[in-house]
Formats: sequence, structure tokens, C-alpha cells
Amino acid sequence: MSNAEVRGSLNLWRRVDGLVVKYWISNPELGLWGAVSVWEDCAGPPTDMTNVGLAVTGRHPCIKTTWNVEIAL
Repeated sequence: MSNAEVRGSLNLWRRVDGLVVKYWISNPELGLWGAVSVWEDCAGPPTDMTNVGLAVTGRHPCIKTTWNVEIAL
């Protein structure tokens, strides 16, 4: 995804309930990109949330996993 595409999707992500922060990450040398989302609680995204990522990229995620934050500074 280009920076312009990410910026264009910001309004969609701002409307997702429970999303605290989202980081878009990339490795242009390897042609990889992704995101890290931090949610208000362990429940994660709302179950009725449409897949904003799919709407933005036109693709389903290749890898989707959940992690717990143990410590934050």
C-alpha cells in the first residue's frame, strides 16, 4: 500500500469503535506491509465491524493474529 492509500483510508479507521491506535508498517525492500492495531480491551474489534482493511486494499489479510499487551511504557 502506498502512503497515499493509507492516508485515504484514515476516515474509515477513525469510525471503528474501540480502536485506540493503528500503526501501518512496511518493508519496501521485501514488498511487505501490514498494520498493528491496539484495541480498548481484550475483546478486540467489534464483531459487527466490516473489514475496513478489505475495503481499503481489496484483499483479505494473509496473516491475522491476536496478541496481548503485557507491559506498556
